[in-house]
Formats: sequence, C-alpha cells, structure tokens
Amino acid sequence: MFPDMETSPGPKETILVVDDEPANIELLHEVLQDNYHVLFATNGRQALEIATRQIPDLILLDIMMPEMNGTQVCIELSLDAKTREIPVIFVTALSGAEEETAALEIGAADYITKPVNAGIVMIRVRNQLEIKQCRERSERLYRAYQALLEHTGEMILMLNRQGEIRELNPAAQSGLILDPPQVIGDNWNGLFSQADEGARVIQEIQSQGCFVGEVSLKQSDGTILPVQLSCYTQMDPEGEEELIVCHGKACPA
Repeated sequence: MFPDMETSPGPKETILVVDDEPANIELLHEVLQDNYHVLFATNGRQALEIATRQIPDLILLDIMMPEMNGTQVCIELSLDAKTREIPVIFVTALSGAEEETAALEIGAADYITKPVNAGIVMIRVRNQLEIKQCRERSERLYRAYQALLEHTGEMILMLNRQGEIRELNPAAQSGLILDPPQVIGDNWNGLFSQADEGARVIQEIQSQGCFVGEVSLKQSDGTILPVQLSCYTQMDPEGEEELIVCHGKACPA
C-alpha cells in the first residue's frame, strides 16, 4: 500500500523519503514502516515544504529528480535554520566516488546507492538517528550547564589540562575582579597568591582525578581571597577535549 504523503507524526521518529519514482518510495516505505513514521515527497519543492512544516528526524533523498535535484534540496535545507540540523542520507543510482564525495561535501550525512539493501538502509538510518540524538542530548546538557554558569553564586572556572583558562562565569569575574578578555588563554597560576600553588592543584587533579581544598587566590587589585576549591575533569560538549572544571566559594572571614 502506498504510504500517506503527510499525516500527523506519532510517537515514532519521522523519516521523509524523497524520490520521483513511486516504486522507490514504496520500497523504502516497506523497509521503514515498522520502526518509523514515514512521509514522502515526489519532488524537491514538495520535500522542502514538508521538511519545513513537519521537521522530520531524517531525510532519505534521491539526487536525480526533475526541476530541483537532490543536491539543490540539500543545500536549501542547510540554509534554513529550521531544517539545517536534519540529517540527510542520499539514496541514489549514482555510484561513483566523485558523486559521493560531492554529496558529503555539501553536508549529506551518508550516501546509499541503489538498488538498496534493506539491512544497510536500516543500519545507516539508525546510526544517523543515534548520532542526532547524542548531539541533541549534548546540546541540552550544554545549555543547562551554561545556565548554571550564569546564575550560580559559585565561582566556576574551566581550564585545559595545562591550566590555561578557557572560561569563567560571572561569579568568578566579580569575585576575582577579572576582565575575561584579559585572562582567557592565560595560565591560571597568575590567579594564586603563591606561584606554585596552581601547578600543585593541577598535578593533584592529573594524578587523583580531582582536588578539594582551600587555596589563596589573588584579586586583580592584589587582595588575597581564601577560597574553598573543588575541581574535577570532564569532556567538553563536543567531546574533543578534556577540561578541568573548578568550583570555588570564598571562605568566611
């Protein structure tokens, strides 16, 4: 049975299949229907309209279509803030390395050649949806953490493994009387009243995985500020670099 062109999405993830050949849509619908809610479009303009309105979780896109081909559709999707994050997998009879390279260069997430293999389609679709879910989860956590940085009364500093300051929150800026543009990229040793104290903290974090203790930080006006410091390591939101995160509270006078 030919799939509905556009119906209200259910709890399943939604996949938009775009192909000018109904037989290809029916084939992909048969492969996907048990696990996903499937929409379809038979030309590029229709695909853009449905993608903008429904925001599918993934698009399976043919390249060779009349009037507006899949490459043009992919570029248009990437230019719209509402659709640019939707992963696109090209499904095409073009099997040359040059065509595949060109598709990936314009932003396609993956490339499947026709005739399609049902098992390969399911694995590629699942892989891209899992990547999308991980990215969205990471972005949510990052936004929540950024909100914490902005609103907590604790001083929070982020450093790389060498002790260079990557970020500091408003509480750290005001508590230490620091101007972020002047200290981002500097080694945090300059924040301590004793030059070797920052290096000692970094060494303990690297050997023990964390540090908890009282340190003496130096405000920009020279005033010494006793601080209870708690530091640990975590990966940055992109998962590319291990950072040192330090939370500090000024000790009671």
